[in-house]
Amino acid sequence: MTDMAQSRFGRRKYSHSAAPKTPAAIRSAQSRAYQGLTTSFAQWWLVICLTLLSMLAMIDKNVIALMVLPIQQDLGISRTEIGLAIGAAFAIGNLGFGAAAGWMADRFNRRAVIAVAVIIWSAMAASCGLAVGFATLFVARIGVGVSESLIPPSAYSLIYDGVAEERRGRAFGLYAMSGLLGTGLAFLLGGVLMQLISNGLLADVPLLAARAPWSSALVLSGLLGLPLVLLLASFAEPARLGQGPARGTTYADVFRICRTERAIFLPLALFSITQAMLAQSLQTWTPAIVALRFQMSPAQIGPALGLLLMVIGPTGLSFAGFAMDRFERRQVPGAAAVAVLFAILLLAVVPFHPLARTPLQFWVLQGVILLAISTYLAVTATIVAQIAPSQSIGKLMALFLVGQGLLGAGLAPGLTGFVSDHLFAGAAMPLAVGMSVVHAVLALASLASAVVLFVRCRARRRYMTCDARPASRPILNVFTVLPDASEPLSSAISCPTPTRSTQSYFLKR
Repeated sequence: MTDMAQSRFGRRKYSHSAAPKTPAAIRSAQSRAYQGLTTSFAQWWLVICLTLLSMLAMIDKNVIALMVLPIQQDLGISRTEIGLAIGAAFAIGNLGFGAAAGWMADRFNRRAVIAVAVIIWSAMAASCGLAVGFATLFVARIGVGVSESLIPPSAYSLIYDGVAEERRGRAFGLYAMSGLLGTGLAFLLGGVLMQLISNGLLADVPLLAARAPWSSALVLSGLLGLPLVLLLASFAEPARLGQGPARGTTYADVFRICRTERAIFLPLALFSITQAMLAQSLQTWTPAIVALRFQMSPAQIGPALGLLLMVIGPTGLSFAGFAMDRFERRQVPGAAAVAVLFAILLLAVVPFHPLARTPLQFWVLQGVILLAISTYLAVTATIVAQIAPSQSIGKLMALFLVGQGLLGAGLAPGLTGFVSDHLFAGAAMPLAVGMSVVHAVLALASLASAVVLFVRCRARRRYMTCDARPASRPILNVFTVLPDASEPLSSAISCPTPTRSTQSYFLKR
């Protein structure tokens, strides 16, 4: 190794020989990855197919939130139990297979991994509608969590390897919108579907005619995924930017990266997890609080909530992407700056959201929340892609998604239900007060972690940017490859020797 740098972000070797040094070498690395995806149409079609499948996964995951009250009544379960079935059960599946999903994304054909996941989740989502009690619903939701955990790592890896660098930011942004669009469609179509079923849509359909509207709706939405598996046959599997499909990295390598970049990854993990907890609690309990506070039916709540999600949510993500680019042009860490701004916005709104006095006030506050609530996905993916080598992105994203799923989808809905049932049971509006308190604490924690993340990203940028390097060049080369399997991953990132002034700045820090 020719150069050595030490920083508060960990001890790391920087090798000139481990990465492409010329634009021609970088273009050669890109061309290896885009085999079969040489046109912009082919690359965007890959992104569209993955986005559609992710949207369907979000529909099957979140449509059940619209049916919380009728499920409670028919199955005779409490708010705490329904929160555990919707959240904790899903998180158990994610936790059990999240790490394996990242390993599979880095080692196997990613289209095949996603195809298997779609088939399994469709069957398990449909089985949620056949539940007869808390235990059967809990087990079915575990199955949904297991299968859906397989999709994001492979999808992120496909987009990274299959989309050219100049389009990759927009591609990640479009894929991130799938969560909002899918959840919006879940509420929009779920409410309409329940109303149609209540009016006799399935009166002549065997097996479903005698079932409750919520049960039939879950069965139908689950089975919808089976024909969409064919989308995966419409695009080619891109080659990987590393040394080939079987090259991969181990989780030991990934944990070494996490240790090296712990100053960034720790606050990023705390930020993404608290934001995921806030988002999942809101998704689970918003339909229920609207029904209790304003006596609205699922057929009324679904379209209103769904349209807000589908219009305002993508607007917020688009604005976040635009703001990241503007900040980066001014040499400010764009993703971390956006994290701080949107965390401030959420903290100003979420404590008052469930306590709104009128439906108009509630929907206005809901719109403001939806503007900011999903930006953590883009922030996390952007920072990971900036720092991590190509071969480890699948596993790294899997680790973040496991944390978001375990504590976000797993803990948050049950926590809000528990606080409402046990700490504020004597209040006039126990669910509203419980939501206000839990959401305020989560928003405050996410803001604190976002501020720490911004400070450390800025310090890292100043330390790693050398005086000889033009200010407009990226800090890290995301196309770096490992020349040898035995060489540490940290050596695959190229940076000139820090100058005396940069070292002085770091030492002062």
